Amino acid sequence: MLLQVKPLSKREHKDWDALVERSPQGTIFSTSRWLKLFDRDFWIYGVYDEGDRLQGGMVFFDSETSCHSGGVITQFQGILVDNVTMKPVKLLSHTINITETIIESLEEYKHIEICNHYNLTDIRPFIWNKFKQEVRYTSVIDLSDLSAVWKNMDKDTRNQINLAEKSNLTIKINRGYTDFDRLYAQTFERKGLERTASAQLITKLFKYIDNFLYMVYKDGQPLAGVIIIWDEKRAYYILGASATNDYGASYMALWSAFSHISEFRNEIDLVGVNNPWISMFKLSFGGDIKPYYVVRR
Repeated sequence: MLLQVKPLSKREHKDWDALVERSPQGTIFSTSRWLKLFDRDFWIYGVYDEGDRLQGGMVFFDSETSCHSGGVITQFQGILVDNVTMKPVKLLSHTINITETIIESLEEYKHIEICNHYNLTDIRPFIWNKFKQEVRYTSVIDLSDLSAVWKNMDKDTRNQINLAEKSNLTIKINRGYTDFDRLYAQTFERKGLERTASAQLITKLFKYIDNFLYMVYKDGQPLAGVIIIWDEKRAYYILGASATNDYGASYMALWSAFSHISEFRNEIDLVGVNNPWISMFKLSFGGDIKPYYVVRR
């Protein structure tokens, strides 16, 4: 199949977002509305067949000499392939063809970094084109049976949730936006790190992206909060914050999110378990570890 790459115009963003929803690799992070959160130039490259049908593509940010996908609070923005019915051997060839076509379209860039979704398992076209590879990991939890989630999580995590309930903590949904931002800043200050998401970015996230904020309080004082976003496939744990002594509030916040989100989504991606100090917390809730690939050249 002869393929070609074309940049999508703004009026074609609707077509792209529909493909993102269909694609096994598609997530909210590749949608046009997500890209608009960032004050940066971005491109949506569509891969079209001879009949001018959109078969796949990729979104990325660029500068004069470099392009990259993924970034601040953004997990996956790699190669997307439309959800087509093919024999496995045909689909494999089709995916390779799309990947190689996109690689060829990026030749003008001196530096390239692409963060692919875990459902893109064949990265050989990148290896053939002299890209370096890095394996990263995320954890996905099946929310279709909450009793199974409770059973499979770490015993200490269950104890922390029980402690929170006994400590008379209260949880509020979609209230306490200012409290969350302050708590988020304090979380990074304690670790001597620069905050990942700016206050401006979090404000835009609340305004333009479907989300739920779960804030936990004790005697009116904010102790922990988590922000969950979602697309048609799953939910995503995008941001979290906590006080120094939170009485198990962090665990209570995420468990409350699971209970609520399970009413309309069957799984949640915890969005990365690569940082040691945050991965221990996330992995204590159980879940399936998913490897995904970042490629660079």
